This record gives sequence, C-alpha cells and structure tokens, in this order.
Amino acid sequence: MEGYIYCFSNPAFNNLYKVGFTTNTPNVRKKQINTTGVPLPFKLEFAKKVINYKDKEKTIHKILSIFGERINPKREFFKINLDYIYLLFELIDGEWFDNNDIDNNEDSDN
Repeated sequence: MEGYIYCFSNPAFNNLYKVGFTTNTPNVRKKQINTTGVPLPFKLEFAKKVINYKDKEKTIHKILSIFGERINPKREFFKINLDYIYLLFELIDGEWFDNNDIDNNEDSDN
C-alpha cells in the first residue's frame, strides 16, 4: 500500500517534531491537524511517498525513540534534531514530496 510518511514542526512546540503517515497528501493531513486545539499552524518539513508506509513509520518511530525522546508513547512527537529525522527519511526508498508542486489549499473527501 502506498502512502506518505511526513515530518511536521510547530513553532508552539519548541524542538518537537511530529512524524506520522497519511494516505492523503501531507498538505491535507496538515490541514486536518491544524485545529482549534493547536495555537499555531503546523509546517511540513518534508515527506516521502512510500510503499508499506505503516511499517516504515513504525521503524522510524523505534529509531527516533532510541536516539531522541518520544514525548508520549501514544503520540507521534519526538524531541530530536531535525537533521537526524531527515537522515532517516533519506534511508527510506520512496519519492520525495515536493510541497511546491501541490496546491496548499487541497481538500480531502475522506
């Protein structure tokens, strides 16, 4: 199954990064989580379209938990240098998501 793994940041969450997956585009996912419960909007740092996105996300989470700090075991937020997250994404087969090619106002029917 194809989907995206992504890394979001938020200026309200100093040095925390959300690493997750979506079957929509990362921009649609970003729009879904920018709710009234979040003081500032999320920013897409980078994303990749991959096969077996759930397995890849789990692997990334395991590695980030070892080399960084997972803030809550039930949430996808990690305190770690963004460069390290990027290096993990570099190791994963897939196609980089180019945020400049997609309309930032995408909507989802899901």
